Amino acid sequence: MATVIMVNSSLLPLLIFFIVLLQLFSSTSAVNSITIENFGAIGDGITDAGPAMLAAWSAACTSLVPVDILVPRKTYFLTSVVLNGPCNNSLITFQMEGSTLLAPDYKDMKLSSDYWIRFNGVQGVSLIGGFLDGKGSDFWKCKASTNTASCLPNTGASSLGFLNSKDILVQKLTSSDSKLFHLVFLSSRNVTLDHVTIKAPGDSPNTGGIHVQGSTQVLIQDTGIMTGDDCISVGPGTQDLQIMRVNCGPRHGISIGSLGKGTIEAGVEGVLVRNSTFSGSTNGDSGVKVSNVTYSNIVGTSATPIAMNFNCSTTVPCEEIILEAINLNLINGQPTSFCHSAKGTVRAGVISPTINFNTCT
Repeated sequence: MATVIMVNSSLLPLLIFFIVLLQLFSSTSAVNSITIENFGAIGDGITDAGPAMLAAWSAACTSLVPVDILVPRKTYFLTSVVLNGPCNNSLITFQMEGSTLLAPDYKDMKLSSDYWIRFNGVQGVSLIGGFLDGKGSDFWKCKASTNTASCLPNTGASSLGFLNSKDILVQKLTSSDSKLFHLVFLSSRNVTLDHVTIKAPGDSPNTGGIHVQGSTQVLIQDTGIMTGDDCISVGPGTQDLQIMRVNCGPRHGISIGSLGKGTIEAGVEGVLVRNSTFSGSTNGDSGVKVSNVTYSNIVGTSATPIAMNFNCSTTVPCEEIILEAINLNLINGQPTSFCHSAKGTVRAGVISPTINFNTCT
């Protein structure tokens, strides 16, 4: 005679969690796979998948072997989540190809939420594919209106952030219409962004593409960035940053040291920009010490008459700036260059517009 076991429906998600966790610990395979739908996520674009995402992360993080977290090819509404480390294993991959994650409206974001999706203190995390819809348009409209009472307390959330993390890969991800920055990397090491697409309207305020600060060994390659602010901003304490084959524009291009606010801050060193294209881009000022930066094989169209602007700090000048094969145009007329408190070298190839570091003011 068969035995029937009745389970309280409210305990079902918890039961599923422990079953999946048992499978992860008992499996002998090299990599285990779980899906957020194992934990109750519903891909209808309405039901909050945040609790399911947190439960899936908890199962993967406590596993002793690498885990793939599958996000099926559906649309999921996701409230703000914080995914904390350290974990028991150092290889967790989010397989997100074909999936869409929808952010909450700014009015529904927690006022303490600086990020929509935040990873903190993790190692070996990869995000492969996926579409992040930051739902920023209503927030931008509020900030541009005369009635900003509802959005002033909420300065906006960046879509994706990695803090105090290492060995990170973001590949084939698309981020659209973030309320603030799209991707942020703070105090992290060994980060690779590959074939990433970032987009927001050119008039969307403060929607910077990628912000890197206090981080080392960062590679951004084969990436397209079209936002309402900096394509890439590089903050204090960043070292060994490579930017290769990046299409950038319109708006502010690549700004190095643009967030400097104090007189004593960590410098920016070892930045290489190579084989990249800028379209309709302006540029940013410098507020921190910048040194050992190489610009190589750069082409594009400037949105302002001053196509190259090395406007460095008077107290901590830019040093070891190297230019190789630069060709920047202006739609109407000839572009010019400007340098202040900058020391550099012009190497091989045509440099247009011309610049003479020996005559910097």
